[in-house]
Amino acid sequence: GLIVLDSIAAPTRRDFGADSAVARVNAIFQMAQTLKRVADQLNVAVVVINQFSSIDADGKGSAALGVSWHHCVSTRLLLDHEHDPHRVEMGAAAAADDVYLEQVGHVRSAHVVKNAFGPNAKMSFEVNVSGVSAISS
Repeated sequence: GLIVLDSIAAPTRRDFGADSAVARVNAIFQMAQTLKRVADQLNVAVVVINQFSSIDADGKGSAALGVSWHHCVSTRLLLDHEHDPHRVEMGAAAAADDVYLEQVGHVRSAHVVKNAFGPNAKMSFEVNVSGVSAISS
């Protein structure tokens, strides 16, 4: 089985203000322990989605749940775009004065950046009308 939790940082941002860092960290640790117990007892994988809270000038991101959450997980994946599919480029159409938007880049990647059970790895894939397809390197 599989359990997917999206936007896990949203409740912690909503429920804990800047002055309650200790309570926030305790809640994160309690949440992680509960999810690990559920995964073990039900024999399911738990995928928790955490957002970037900021991205610096070098393109490096900072996870919304911070260092506390980093120490709670056994495996961490970083999903990325080789070329951001939400970015569009302007291109000239065949006819003069016509302009069209051409979407660039459909290649995505999954990086194993933390893994207690094996080596780190990277895989390229694309999402299309047929579903998810691996792209061989």
